[in-house]
Parts: sequence; C-alpha cells; structure tokens
Amino acid sequence: MLHHRLLRKKGYRTVWGYWHIWYGRILLILALVNGVLGFQLAANTLRGMIAYEVIAAVILLVYVTVLGVIYLRSGRETWSNIMKALNVLTVKLRTIMH
Repeated sequence: MLHHRLLRKKGYRTVWGYWHIWYGRILLILALVNGVLGFQLAANTLRGMIAYEVIAAVILLVYVTVLGVIYLRSGRETWSNIMKALNVLTVKLRTIMH
C-alpha cells in the first residue's frame, strides 16, 4: 500500500517503489524454485513434477513477455527515472551518515 500511495502522491516511482517491484520479482522466482524443491521432498510422481514444471514454465513465459512489452513501451525514460531515484537515495544516505 505504501508503494501505491507514494506513486500517486509523487507521480513517479520512488526508490522504495523500485525496491517493491524487484522484491516481488525475486519472490516470484523463489516461489517457483520452492515448488520444485517441495515436489522433490514430497517424493511426488514424475507426472506431477512434469505438470508443475509445465505450468510454472507457462507462468514464467507470460511474466517475461509482459515485462518485455512494458520495457519496450517505456523506452529510456524508465531507466532515467531509476537513476534519478538512486541519486536521491544516495544524497539522503549521505545526509544521514554525516
């Protein structure tokens, strides 16, 4: 919720917004790995493992495709916003440290 409030308030993504997005992406990948490991620990059948892997592959393919489309539509502006947010964070951290 905080990420969405900051996005509405400022009109652009903050450092915390980018953190929120990447944290979610990492959790998605870890969840897929956890599913594979869970099937192995449960000694599931080969068919069950194959079914999970097919479903996981489809989900991952759709996710990567959507990210690719978003990236291509956003262009260089997104990268510029990321760098601006990182610069703001660096300045704030330097202020806190001194």
